[in-house]
Amino acid sequence: SSGINAEYGEGSPSVRPVIEKVEPFNGTSVRVIWSMPDTGETIGEWNVEYRAEGDKKSFKSVSVDRGDGNTPTIISVIGDLEEAKMYDFRMFCRNERGRGPSSIGVQAATLETAPSASPRNVRN
Repeated sequence: SSGINAEYGEGSPSVRPVIEKVEPFNGTSVRVIWSMPDTGETIGEWNVEYRAEGDKKSFKSVSVDRGDGNTPTIISVIGDLEEAKMYDFRMFCRNERGRGPSSIGVQAATLETAPSASPRNVRN
């Protein structure tokens, strides 16, 4: 490899994270299960991007922790989502030279939570 990532700039990461699965965690959060091929490249930051399905706005981006770097599979919880809604997720990494390519996108929905109290004033 020449170290040149023509699409994103010289010296930026050429590798893409792999989202293995996105699963509901609760009504407003999902668990992103991901891995990163070891290419020996220096990576400074890992990001999960998301937006509501069908939303044409730009993706929101959240920096996530890779932990100790020795675990092949990483679990990151992404919160502040809307309840019972489908989202599109993807990931990328960056270093001091720029961002790398995005992972393949994955869709997942948040859970619908049960009401906190029984219905009142129900009539038959």
